[in-house]
Amino acid sequence: MDRTIIEGLQDIVSVLEDHLKPLVEAELSVLVDILYRPEMLFPTGTDAKRKCENGGFIKWVYAHVRKMPLNYYRSVITKLSYPTEIKYNSR
Repeated sequence: MDRTIIEGLQDIVSVLEDHLKPLVEAELSVLVDILYRPEMLFPTGTDAKRKCENGGFIKWVYAHVRKMPLNYYRSVITKLSYPTEIKYNSR
């Protein structure tokens, strides 16, 4: 009985992984796009676009990440340090 329950749960986890993997990859791809070209988020001629073009967005991200707990910070930096695992969509 216990083995049947465990196998059923493993099947559910497998199905969820299959369905969620493309969503996670898409989310990471968008994150990489934003980190590489944050100025593309804003209309031309706006203050926000000028700040992004001058490095304001990256400075804000850096300051924000520094406030996070150390373990989470390490996790974020590790994910961002290996962009080859993430497909970058050039636009």
